[in-house]
Amino acid sequence: YAIAVFYAVLVVPMVYLGAGLFERLVGGGFEDRSSESYQVYADLEREINVGGADVLALYTATSGTVDDIEAYSAALEAITRIEKDPGVVTTASFYTTNAPQLINQDKTRTFVLIALRGDDGVKAKTMARLRPLLEAPPMTLQLGGVIPVNSAVIETIAGDLKRAEAIAFPITAVLRSVLRSIDPGWAAPP
Repeated sequence: YAIAVFYAVLVVPMVYLGAGLFERLVGGGFEDRSSESYQVYADLEREINVGGADVLALYTATSGTVDDIEAYSAALEAITRIEKDPGVVTTASFYTTNAPQLINQDKTRTFVLIALRGDDGVKAKTMARLRPLLEAPPMTLQLGGVIPVNSAVIETIAGDLKRAEAIAFPITAVLRSVLRSIDPGWAAPP
């Protein structure tokens, strides 16, 4: 009985204290910020707006092609909106470069490359802000790239851990009580 009370007294504050942990977790951590190459990359990003593509926004025409006037205008408006965000380093798209590599052959799909400023945690917050700004009806939007994938993985893991803990703690308490009722000496301290 004392162990069950101790367990209940200990678990409740630990669950309360650990509840906010998932919001503080960030993905990434693959860079060595003290390395010379990272410092050069950071200098380039800061001084001349050179950055890698963190996000790929794939636009698909629901009818017609992505270079029809309505789709073209909607995409340019979306690109202009996100370029105003301070977290965006640069963008590249068929609409701004006319690069044929950024549009498929039948012109039903195109994508925008987006480079973001900051570490992975800052980039994830920027991506959350940009998501609604990237919508460009009548085209559909799908996001890919390192930052959206990291964010999706973190959300999935956090949800899975919460569900696992919600199931495991009560089961452990019940099993412990059942085993103690069968054998009062079970799991007793030495």
